[in-house]
Amino acid sequence: GVFEGGTWNILRNHFSGKVVDEYGKPLSLTLTIEFGSADADEHITNWGKAPQASYINRKAPPGAGNNALMNDMLYSSGVPREQAGVRVSGLPEGEYEVFALLRHFFTAESQRYAWAIGIDLDRVKGNGFTASGGSRTEWKEATPQQAGNYARARVQISNPQDTLTMLYDNLDESFSDVMGFQIARVTGAEDSESGFRIQFDCGGWDSTDHVDRITRNVLNRLSGEAPQPPTPTRTGAVPAERPAIRPPSALNGWADWKRGEKIFENVVIPPAPPLSPEEQLATFKMAPGYRVELVAAEPMIADPVFFEFDADGRIWVLEYRGYMRDLAGTGEADPICRLMVLEDTNGDGRSDKSTVYLDELVMPRSFAFVEGGVLLAEPPHLWFCEDHDGDLVCDRKRKVGNYGVAGNPQHTANGLRRGIDNWLHSADWAKRHRFREGSLIEEDAIHRGQFGVSFDDLGRFYSCRESTAAIMDYLPEEYARRHPGLRELANRNGGRRRLGVGAVISGQAQEVFPIRPTPQITLGGLELRDDGTLRTYTIASGTCVYRGDQFPDDARGNLFVPEAGGHLIGRLVVEDGLTPQAKRHYPAGQELLASTDERFRPINARTGPDGALYVADMYKGVIEHVIFMVPWIADQVKARNLESGNDLGRIWRIVATDRPISYDSPDLSKQSAAHLVEALSHPNGWRRDTAQRLLVDRRLTEAVPPLKKLARESGSYLGRMHALWTLEGLGALDWSTVSEALRHEHPHVRVTALRVMDRIMTDDLRAKVVTEISALNGERGESSPEVLQQALITLSAAAAEPADFLLLLQLAAKRPDDLGRTAALTGLAGREADCIEVAMEAIEGVPQGFREQFIRDLTVLIEIAGAGGDASEPVVNYKSLTADQVKRAKLGNEKYTVLCASCHQPHGLGTPGVAPRLAKSEWVTGSPERLAQIVLRGLVGPIEVSGQEWNLHMPGIGSSGAVDDDDLAAILTFIRRAWGNTADPVDPDLIARERKASADRRFPWTAPELAGKDAPSGPEPIRPDDKGQFTLYSKTAQLFAKQLRYHPDLDLIGPWVNESDAALWQVDLLAAGRYQVHLLHAMDDNNAGNTWLIKSDLGVLEGKVSTTGGFDKFIEKEVGFIELKKGSNRILMRPAGTLKGEMIDLRSIRFEPHSNDSGE
Repeated sequence: GVFEGGTWNILRNHFSGKVVDEYGKPLSLTLTIEFGSADADEHITNWGKAPQASYINRKAPPGAGNNALMNDMLYSSGVPREQAGVRVSGLPEGEYEVFALLRHFFTAESQRYAWAIGIDLDRVKGNGFTASGGSRTEWKEATPQQAGNYARARVQISNPQDTLTMLYDNLDESFSDVMGFQIARVTGAEDSESGFRIQFDCGGWDSTDHVDRITRNVLNRLSGEAPQPPTPTRTGAVPAERPAIRPPSALNGWADWKRGEKIFENVVIPPAPPLSPEEQLATFKMAPGYRVELVAAEPMIADPVFFEFDADGRIWVLEYRGYMRDLAGTGEADPICRLMVLEDTNGDGRSDKSTVYLDELVMPRSFAFVEGGVLLAEPPHLWFCEDHDGDLVCDRKRKVGNYGVAGNPQHTANGLRRGIDNWLHSADWAKRHRFREGSLIEEDAIHRGQFGVSFDDLGRFYSCRESTAAIMDYLPEEYARRHPGLRELANRNGGRRRLGVGAVISGQAQEVFPIRPTPQITLGGLELRDDGTLRTYTIASGTCVYRGDQFPDDARGNLFVPEAGGHLIGRLVVEDGLTPQAKRHYPAGQELLASTDERFRPINARTGPDGALYVADMYKGVIEHVIFMVPWIADQVKARNLESGNDLGRIWRIVATDRPISYDSPDLSKQSAAHLVEALSHPNGWRRDTAQRLLVDRRLTEAVPPLKKLARESGSYLGRMHALWTLEGLGALDWSTVSEALRHEHPHVRVTALRVMDRIMTDDLRAKVVTEISALNGERGESSPEVLQQALITLSAAAAEPADFLLLLQLAAKRPDDLGRTAALTGLAGREADCIEVAMEAIEGVPQGFREQFIRDLTVLIEIAGAGGDASEPVVNYKSLTADQVKRAKLGNEKYTVLCASCHQPHGLGTPGVAPRLAKSEWVTGSPERLAQIVLRGLVGPIEVSGQEWNLHMPGIGSSGAVDDDDLAAILTFIRRAWGNTADPVDPDLIARERKASADRRFPWTAPELAGKDAPSGPEPIRPDDKGQFTLYSKTAQLFAKQLRYHPDLDLIGPWVNESDAALWQVDLLAAGRYQVHLLHAMDDNNAGNTWLIKSDLGVLEGKVSTTGGFDKFIEKEVGFIELKKGSNRILMRPAGTLKGEMIDLRSIRFEPHSNDSGE
């Protein structure tokens, strides 16, 4: 921006501050900009004091001037015409050309405007000119008579006291907004250099980002050397975007601070004064075979939060100086953070030179080396930074995108780590990026992880999340979002593990073993052992998959986990295979590194150019953020003076003691293309990654021939993988190179070949892709789960013909679990129905159960996409049916889709746990009379369908009013002739006879009753007391439900969220009677309003659930009357219709005998 170090007062419409040039260096120039306004033809007298007006653009960023500055001052619609303006003082002597840019919100063409541009003006009248017509928003030359969108004038400034004034009046009352001004000095004094221009905007939000800041930029330097910028003042500012601080009560019942306090009554907490690096080194306990070395410390760096190595081995470090300087979190909005470059000039392994690449940053989170510079994340901004003269100091910074959110440093985007696929991946952010030819490329991604990104040799994504030490992607997330319905399918069945993205792998490896008490644990005793040490990961961050070559071989692929709450670094072993889990490497009581220093805060880890493991240590007394601070921790901080010791921090190196290490610079930036290609086979993953980055970013096309040779001939499978991905990044992949790689002996090379094959696949290559995968599955007998998984993904995108879908199903049958089916579905968007048609027939080598499950998945995807139509209709057997019966079956298909398919599914295979299959079901193809009774009156209780036991409740629809006898006959005819069923059709007369036969029935049928046997014994019968009243308690109910259950600790049944869930009681009465019903229930305001239904053998009662003020407040309410018979009564409660949220939390139903004496 132009004005740095000044203050912008939106209420006073006034700015005064220093001007800097396009490279961020200050100019010897101070300007003042003021706004003012007045009624038409009046003199403006309120410069710098014009009031904030009523119209506020809520989308405008804070401090951007907002539309109010111009919309109530320069916009005149609906009010007497008024004029407004901007004046600039402090400009040096010279001639200036001034342009004013106008944006219209609702009109395509300009109307008439009056403008006045000159020196020391205070009104338009008598000084201006009228402009009309013109096109929309672009900067271009325009004479005063040509374009109302653009006013242009030349003004001479004779001395610094002259005030350049730009005034405006809209003569036609249209809704418009001045977006910005350009002031260009075209000639200056003889002893000065002229050429400079300033652009700034006057407020307003523009979706095209035409002018996005108060001050845009200065495009040319003024003459002379600029002085160094002053050290930013620490004001103790708090981010305006900071969320509300969470009250301690939000964790009540989750955390256990009382137990924590009890623990530390008997545990001595050692003091934690700030230590020197040498003193801290003595606090480390290392695992056998390793040592730790100091690389850098304060004052060279402070609060390191993120670091990377450049191509020559220099360490670039982002500082987080604003983080928790005190318990109130003040200073977090101050521009006191820096991006530092550390160098080891004498090769002794210790940084001895530091350079400030960029300072005055506010809580920067990550950066990445990209083509031509550095991509820097300073939430919510993403900057592209350039060093033009090679002095390791940023010369130019420009915004290229948005990234993360400001105000909550524990939950904002971070990472920007380059994967083997040439994309920049992030944690806690649903985007991924590339940077090419000076432009940012951004794509949506799946949100996962919280702090830190790492990759294994195959390129799989790893991250962590607070108390979860390790999550990973089993398949690349781009495939999981390729089908728009796949995430919803996973949400319905299987979650993240079904999707294969962001899967937790550390469930059995969560235990940690600090070597000192750890009292600063937010959840208190919940995560503490009796000795006061942390029991489980709680601040896992910045994890690193080790891919170096300095550690012993058993470390390759291990996951190293910084744990700032436990003052340690854990080591996890990740299993081989497609869906690995992690386990602890060391026995109980041992970690790779642990410290007795409470201020040791490992926050990020990396494999270095030398193959060692590097660790960023923020070295702070307080690590929990103010948003999540609780008195349990705050009291400790005050008592032990842990707020002291700001602006400290260290970088440590962990080295294997029995192996050599070289601290020499890798000097990759100076290497030729040929040498960089050789580095793709290096045993250290950092060197492979860096060589690939340099080859791709520099567009070294001369590397293409040796890259293709490497992809075909390298003795290193890792070299072949990187060669393929480098060719992909250069846009130089060819079919022969990829197809040959698919025959390599190492499965990771074959996986890579299939991935890049997917990238280059065109319509012309589709058939070749299918042929290659067919050979892989057939003659080459592929058995690797990883390769089969990727083959399914690639084939799913290529499949178009029935034979292709047949191959897909045969291949998927080799990976029959949820993740295998997910892979096979990733590329089928829009072709699900074609695949269903193939899957409906028996396929050699594909079990029927697998086909049916795959059909269910495809059908759900069609449903999610809102697709359907003829392509997804089931096959119906119309043979031997009359014309009327065919017509009836087609009507039944329509009615079934509306009334039945949500549970039994369009494919007739049912929904697990909800509704049984209808295809090839004896209950469907058997007695039509029995089937008619089920749909008329419903079914409840245990039932066996196709060899599977169910315990369910299906409401009858015969009395719903939604269908008549013709409709029911149509539905039954359809289901008895669809999905391979061949039973006789059903006539409406049969439905009418069965309806009459059970006209007195109010209660659903049971399977034994339909089979002609006695009804099964239900729950223990309830009998009235001496007064004739009785209560149905929730704990005595027999439940027919998927989710509904009894909670003993709460003494209620819930959650009641499924329409088919039901509760049954049995009551024995000595006489028939009418009873008043009372519900003892709880309900909050948001969920209130659902309708319940209570059925007995004689009657039905229905009502809406009213709020009781919350789920913790139980109230008994009288809800109506119901008839009960003498002897055994079954009483069923269920939802009546569609539920919106929770129906009810039910504790009991009380029945009170009611006399008819009152006349009711």
